[in-house]
Amino acid sequence: METKKNAQTGGDKIDREQTMIGKQHNHDVSAYFYQSVEAYFSLLKEAMMKGAMEHGLSEETAKNLVFQTMLGAAEMLEKSGKTPEELRRNIMSPGGTTEAAISVLEQYGYKDTIVQAIIQSSPLFTEESI
Repeated sequence: METKKNAQTGGDKIDREQTMIGKQHNHDVSAYFYQSVEAYFSLLKEAMMKGAMEHGLSEETAKNLVFQTMLGAAEMLEKSGKTPEELRRNIMSPGGTTEAAISVLEQYGYKDTIVQAIIQSSPLFTEESI
């Protein structure tokens, strides 16, 4: 009976250690995103501002327009209760400008590029944090 109790205690210890490793991994991933996402949004904002200025808007107007649009989009994503894909599909009108723009982004692998950037930069973050 004593051995069984010790084995359970050892198993409990392993479970606790695995839980802690899982929590540390989640913390590392959360920290990575926290540190990186602002740069991703900044790059997106730069590109959107450039596009707006190509259409003749001043830099200040483009900056404000893009910023307000990003805030509105974030709020809509948070409050709508829809997945990002559902929301995107609901916003697009068939044959409209948003659908045309999304088509171009998809043609150039926008989503896959972001996913690969996250995947390929994650090992760098892990190595630096060791």
